Amino acid sequence: MNIGEFNAAIMKYIYNIISYGIKLLKVKGLPSFGSFKVALADVLTVTTVLQLATFFEYPPVIIEELGTAASAGLLMIRYMEERGQIQPTSILTLLSALKKMCLSGTGDRVKKLYEEHTGRLCSSDGQSKAQNEEGDPGYGKSTLTLQAAYDWCLGNVALPLKTVAVFILLPLRLLGNISSIFEAIRLVLMPPESPLTDDDILEILRHSLSVVIVLDGYDEYPDRNSVKETDVMKMIAGKMFPNVKVVVSTRSSSLPTYLHSTTVTIRLTGFDEKSRDEYIKRTVTGGDQEASRRITNALNSSPILNDICQVPMFCVLFAHVANDQRGVIEFSSVTSFFKYVIDCFYSHMWRERS
Repeated sequence: MNIGEFNAAIMKYIYNIISYGIKLLKVKGLPSFGSFKVALADVLTVTTVLQLATFFEYPPVIIEELGTAASAGLLMIRYMEERGQIQPTSILTLLSALKKMCLSGTGDRVKKLYEEHTGRLCSSDGQSKAQNEEGDPGYGKSTLTLQAAYDWCLGNVALPLKTVAVFILLPLRLLGNISSIFEAIRLVLMPPESPLTDDDILEILRHSLSVVIVLDGYDEYPDRNSVKETDVMKMIAGKMFPNVKVVVSTRSSSLPTYLHSTTVTIRLTGFDEKSRDEYIKRTVTGGDQEASRRITNALNSSPILNDICQVPMFCVLFAHVANDQRGVIEFSSVTSFFKYVIDCFYSHMWRERS
């Protein structure tokens, strides 16, 4: 599958997922936060209500009112909603309180009810929904995101993405002067004839059980220094879609300054010797032990190659070139290495055209 076919497959798959989701919403109706509150009232006993009110440091007069109310659960829900302790988009404050009060069993029931009634995936307390993937040029950031998208499209049940309902990969270099994330999804990923509107896409993102949005190449984002706050900036800062898993890839020299405090950072550091040898053996030589040894010996015997090939992209270049060239390859400088690689590219191109 070439890159064009790959992109077309992703576009078609996301289009089908979102179109199907819109149909479900129209047939079944939107999930309800109101029905969740009714169900939650049945779970909150008078004892639990009083414990929560004490934990949240409610005034004594309110605690007394809760203790004598005919429906303490419903009244407690009203007070929690007024104070922002439960919201349509998040109940993490309530779950955190139940956990700290050693009421994890109740917390699990509340979390399950929230997901069933609202259609939202509720992250556990302390679990970050944002991830920053950083690395130097050539270390495989974009390759990793493309592989994740490809695996999701194939529906590989053995991979962590098997539970993700909607996976969206957006190259940020294409989003210049596009402040709306919904417009970006529609323009970059949807076919021109798609009937879906920005509002349709918003509804799907709001009510899907599990959504992952990958923002690839923040260092190439044209609006990263814009005074106007775009949806991309809001998502990276955790101000938009708190229940969506947002993954940002960028060069280490261009980290966003407004990363949310709970963002998990992963740094790609390149191939170590074991990973390099395993890649050559499995991907380049197809298990040919003699060819693998010849390539690794060439790497280990040249300080220049050994240094350059710590960058995965350069290691891949050399390994494939060396596998095609059966003789001994030696380079006296970094320039000679790249000159040789470029010559190989040109030779291959002319052979393909002739």
